[in-house]
Amino acid sequence: MTAPNIVAVATITGKTVVLLNPTTSPGVSLIPTPVNQVFKINSIYACNTTTGPLTVDVFITRSSLDYYIVKALGISGTLTTIVVSKESSIYMEEGDVVFAKGSASGITFTASYEIIA
Repeated sequence: MTAPNIVAVATITGKTVVLLNPTTSPGVSLIPTPVNQVFKINSIYACNTTTGPLTVDVFITRSSLDYYIVKALGISGTLTTIVVSKESSIYMEEGDVVFAKGSASGITFTASYEIIA
């Protein structure tokens, strides 16, 4: 199915998800796959809760191909990095999956998105 026409929107529902310590390869699904909807990602934050530096990957898988938003992005100890902001929002279509991964335990991801239907 193609993406719905977002000019004729019936509902917009705001959601926030959190993901703690996703270290499994290739990553853990951060935002679910839209079905008959469009998801607008407003923000993704990555927080390093440890005192040492860690790296993060955030990417979209579409048609079995990975498209990195950030790859091996370094985050110093006890800092938070904005991966996606509302000024650079991303639309997800049906079949897209957003994955997140940290190099070690101690990374928390927080994402805010809208379900547009």
